[in-house]
Amino acid sequence: MDYKAADLNVTLPDGLEVKAKAHFADNLVSVGSEEKLPGVQRIDFPLQAHLRNYKDEEGTPLSLEDIGFAIQFAINDGGVKADKWESGLSFSMENGDPDKPELITTNAKKVTALTFASDMDVMPSWIMRNDEEVALLRSYFPNEGLDAVDVSSTEKRQSVLMVATELAALKTSLEHSITPTEALRRTSDMMAELNGLPGGASRLIEIALPSLRTFEEISNEARFTDAPGALPSLESGQFKVSVDGVSEAIPMIPSNVAVKMFDIGSEQRKATALYLYESTPIEPEQLMLLAVTETLPDGDIGVSIGDNAEELIHKLDLKNAKEIEFKPTMGR
Repeated sequence: MDYKAADLNVTLPDGLEVKAKAHFADNLVSVGSEEKLPGVQRIDFPLQAHLRNYKDEEGTPLSLEDIGFAIQFAINDGGVKADKWESGLSFSMENGDPDKPELITTNAKKVTALTFASDMDVMPSWIMRNDEEVALLRSYFPNEGLDAVDVSSTEKRQSVLMVATELAALKTSLEHSITPTEALRRTSDMMAELNGLPGGASRLIEIALPSLRTFEEISNEARFTDAPGALPSLESGQFKVSVDGVSEAIPMIPSNVAVKMFDIGSEQRKATALYLYESTPIEPEQLMLLAVTETLPDGDIGVSIGDNAEELIHKLDLKNAKEIEFKPTMGR
C-alpha cells in the first residue's frame, strides 16, 4: 500500500536542528513467524544535513546513513515516536503513527490473468499501482491474457516482482500438475517462466525462492515488496533564492545517498552541479543530477532542478568540471 510520509524533528549530533521525513512501506516489521507489518523504509534529510560530518559520543565518525538507520531502527523495532542518544542525536515524530501509518487512497489497477479461466475455479487477480507497472508485467509475460481495470481500493498494492513470481508459480504448477508450493521448489522451471526479467531482479527471485515454505508466503515476503530506489522523484523548476535558502530549496535527500558537487561553467558564469549516487543490490550504481546552482549578479542563488538542470548543464562548459568540497553558501 502507499503511505503518507511522517514529518520528523531531528537534532543531529553536532546540534543542527532539521526537518526530516520518514517513508513507510509494507512488510518491514516482523511480529511473528509469518506476519509482517508496515515500517519505516528510509529517512530523508534536507541538503544541509548532508553537508556536515558527525561523531558519536566517543568521537567515532558517524555517517548520515548511520543516523538515518538509528532513527529507523528506533521506530521499527523500538516502536517509539521519539528518542535520543548520548551522541546528541534526537528525534520526534511530528505527525504519523508508526503502528498504523496513514494510507494514501488512490485509484489502482486490478489485473486478472484471463488465460487461467479454463484451468482454475477462480482466476487469479492482483491490485497494482498504475498502468506503467501493468505494462511492465505484461512485458514479462507477453503471451498471457492479463486484463486490467481501474479500481478504487485501499487493498495492498502488489509489486511487479511479487505478481511476476506468483504468476510464474501458478503457470509452473499447471504445466506440471503440481501445487503452487511445489512449483516454488522447481527453480529452473520457475526461472524459465521469468526469463524476461532484468538480470538483477531474476537473481533476487532465484535467491528468495528457497526461503519460501508456502506459495502464500510470496505476498508476505519483504524481498518481493516494492523497494523503489532512494533517488528522489524530481519536478522540474527554475527559480532564485537567497544564499541562506539554498538548502531548503533542494528536495529532501535519502540518508543512504551520497551527494557530490562539481564546479562547472566559466569565469563569467559560475555554477555548481549536485549529483546523487546510490548503490543497491540490483543496480550497483545509479547516478542522478539533482540540481544546478549558480551565483546571480544580484548575489542571490539561481536553482535549476530536473529537466531545467539538465538543460543548463548542456549550456555550460563541462571540460574542466571537478569535484569540490561543499561550499559555505550551500548550508554550512
